[in-house]
Amino acid sequence: MKAPAKRSGSKKTLNLANLERLGAERLAALMMEITEGQAAIKRRLRLELAGEAGPDDLANEIDKRLASIAEKRTRITWRRYAEFVRELKQLRAAIAGPMAELNPFVALELLWRLLALADPVMDRIDDSKGEVAAVFTTAVQDLGPLAVAAKAQPGGLADRVFEMLTADTEGLMSGIVAAVLPALDDPAMWALREKLTGAINRRARTSLTLRRAVQQIADAQGDVEGFIATWTPKELQEPLVGAHIASRLLAAGRTAEAFAALDRARPSPGPRTRSTADWERGWLAALEADGRDAEAQEIRWAGFEDRLDADLLRAHLKRLGDFDDVEAEDRAMAYARVFPNAAMALRFFVEWPNAAEAARLVLTRTADLKGDAVDLLEPAARLLEARHPLAAALALRAMIEDTARWRRHERYGSAQRWLLEAASLEPQIADHQGFGTHQDFLKKIEPFRRF
Repeated sequence: MKAPAKRSGSKKTLNLANLERLGAERLAALMMEITEGQAAIKRRLRLELAGEAGPDDLANEIDKRLASIAEKRTRITWRRYAEFVRELKQLRAAIAGPMAELNPFVALELLWRLLALADPVMDRIDDSKGEVAAVFTTAVQDLGPLAVAAKAQPGGLADRVFEMLTADTEGLMSGIVAAVLPALDDPAMWALREKLTGAINRRARTSLTLRRAVQQIADAQGDVEGFIATWTPKELQEPLVGAHIASRLLAAGRTAEAFAALDRARPSPGPRTRSTADWERGWLAALEADGRDAEAQEIRWAGFEDRLDADLLRAHLKRLGDFDDVEAEDRAMAYARVFPNAAMALRFFVEWPNAAEAARLVLTRTADLKGDAVDLLEPAARLLEARHPLAAALALRAMIEDTARWRRHERYGSAQRWLLEAASLEPQIADHQGFGTHQDFLKKIEPFRRF
């Protein structure tokens, strides 16, 4: 049963309830008037009308619009960018939605036609916003469910996937194999894998997209050796690659080989990166698989002490018994409280989260916090504003003063917002603890404030 429309505050307000009162005939007349000279709106309405008329009419309308886009060669300027994105979104939604429900087989063919437009369209447009690319990558994800619904012939589907991947120059088809795997049987997977491997071997330069596709098939087949074979001997020494291989070997119960893969890819001493973090997680998983839990716990605690890694501490505490975890957490908070790098300590308390400790740090180590660390101080202010208004205000003040003193024009808009937030916290502060009131702060920054 349809819920009654909500009453509007004014009969003139533009909302659903008031528009419904106009009636279908009046609205239809208005739409005809509004669409005069508005091609985009007309195209949208035609899609809706075609969907109501039936699958053949909807398919013909979509086909006509796809053909129109394919025929054009002119540059899509920034003035038409938003309109073009809307059109692509409407086409994708019509194919994956009503067309798929009415006739999934025809919808699948139309989706292939849409995807075939990816490279030509990207050649005609500046997609620095990534909105056009996002439509095509979403359409790739639509392929799997649609292929299953259409009961696509696996061999033919694999051939189409191969054609798309080898023709792709923009990298928009990188997820296509993972998307269609549920619709492929084992022979089709093997055939596609062999064709992709052949294409990789024939190319002078390694195609990352093709190689990733082979890896996805190998994973689906549970073929660890096949996955490992896609990497070069040099790449096998990279920490991230070693972590990927170790995870698959561990899943297969091959712990000793996982250790060997990780040993071969052991990271060199130096700054921590995502690759080294993944390698460390792989090493810890291997230790636990080998029954060396105590050694894994020591590494987790050492990692926490070294860089205040909140994830490692959580994993460490999770493996402790009742009460032991409480004691260890208290010890960790005390350690972080006096950590030499105040910014790292505050980031840890924000990520944990522990508002009381974050407030204590801001109040006691204010001078050690740099106002240009917006990615740290803004989340800290959000965490503190409810129960620790003075500490929240100090975090805001640090960002405001840095913005004003060094004339960071790109942050002036944010600084104005921070000023309003700091002012709103003032009534909640009972004791300023020597830091001065909001008015005192405004006087301090007045000589160099430009916002």
